[in-house]
Amino acid sequence: MDWEAVESESGPPLEIGIPSEKMADLLKDNGFHTELFYPVPGHYTIMARKEKN
Repeated sequence: MDWEAVESESGPPLEIGIPSEKMADLLKDNGFHTELFYPVPGHYTIMARKEKN
């Protein structure tokens, strides 16, 4: 679970946040199958499983 990269009163500064889609793409590029969830506003969760060769 991580903070979404959006301007908000809480959470990390916007310039160091990683957008959910970018994180999912990084994982996919490194051999993971991903499922992206938004359990609460301003946060995301990624379930990642290593793809079998």
